[in-house]
Amino acid sequence: MIVDDEPTNIRVLSLMLEGEYQVSAAYSGEKALESLKNEKFHLLLTDLMMPGMSGIELTQQIRQNYSLIELPIIIATARNREREIELAYQNGANDYITKPFTAEEVQWRVRSLLKLTDTMEKAFESEMAYLQAQIKPHFIYNALSNIIALCHEDGEKASEMLSLLSRYLRHIFQRDQNQQTLQLQQELDLIKTYVEIEQLRFGKHLHYETYVDPEILKKGIKIPTLLIQPLVENAIRHGLFNKEGEGTVSLRITEGEGFIHIIVEDNGVGMSEDEVGRILNGKGGKGVGLKNVLMRVASLPKAAFLIDSELEKGTRCSIFLPKELV
Repeated sequence: MIVDDEPTNIRVLSLMLEGEYQVSAAYSGEKALESLKNEKFHLLLTDLMMPGMSGIELTQQIRQNYSLIELPIIIATARNREREIELAYQNGANDYITKPFTAEEVQWRVRSLLKLTDTMEKAFESEMAYLQAQIKPHFIYNALSNIIALCHEDGEKASEMLSLLSRYLRHIFQRDQNQQTLQLQQELDLIKTYVEIEQLRFGKHLHYETYVDPEILKKGIKIPTLLIQPLVENAIRHGLFNKEGEGTVSLRITEGEGFIHIIVEDNGVGMSEDEVGRILNGKGGKGVGLKNVLMRVASLPKAAFLIDSELEKGTRCSIFLPKELV
C-alpha cells in the first residue's frame, strides 16, 4: 500500500512498482488504517509529511497491531535529517527512502525488505523460540534495516555493522537455550558487541563506559541470564534517544559484603517518581526487557533491584546479587 496525500506521488510510485507488485493507494493515514481493517498487505510505503496524521503517527498506530515482520513500513521523506530518520525507526519503521528517488532504488528497497521479512518469518517459525526470550526481534530487524540503508550510502559502514550483527548473533546461538546462568565474560562480550552496533547507528552521540572489578573476572563467576544486557539496551533506547546532544551509558560491576553489585547508569532524560514507582510495582515500564529483569531478580533469593532517576538528569539501575548465587 502507498500512502500519500499527493495523487501525483502515488501515481509515480505506482508506476515504479506495478510491474512487479499489486499496488493499492490511500490518500491519508486515516484511510490507510481503514484499508488495513479489510485487507491484508505485505508492505506499506508512506510519506512522512502529510496533513492530519503524519507518516510517523501512522506507523505508531500500525505498530499497535502489527509487528515489524507482519507489516514492514518504509517512510519516504524529502529531508535527510538524522533526527527524523531516528524517530521513524524508534516508532516502528523498517526503512526510509529520501526524495527524489529512482525507480531502481524504490524497487530495490521494496524487494529487499520483502525478502528480509520472508527470511525472518521462516527463522521465527523454526525451533528457535528461545531467541525471543534472549534478544529483541525489533533490535535485529532495525539493525538489518540500517544495513540495507547503508548499502546505498556507506558500503564500508554497512559491512562493519553486518559483521557486528553476525558476531552478536553468534554469541546468542552459542548459548545453551536451557542454561540459566552464563560466564560473566560472555555477557560482557555480548553487551560490547550490542553497544558497538548501536554506536554505528547513533554515531558520536553515544558513549559507553565499563568497569569490572578485576577480582570478579579472575574468579570466573557466572551470573543469571537476561540480567545486564536488557538494562544497557533500555538505557540507550529510552534514556538517551530523546536526549539532546551526546549521552553516556556506564556499566560498573563491583564486589561488596556478601553481594555482587551491578550498576547500569545513563545521563539521559530520566523518569519521574511516579513512573519509577509504576515500574517497580509492575504496572508500567519502558520496554519488555526491563520488566523481564524485574521478574528475573524477583525469582532470585535475597537479590534486589533498585531504580534511582531524576528527570533531565538520568537513571541508575542497581542489582544486588548474593554471592552464593554466582
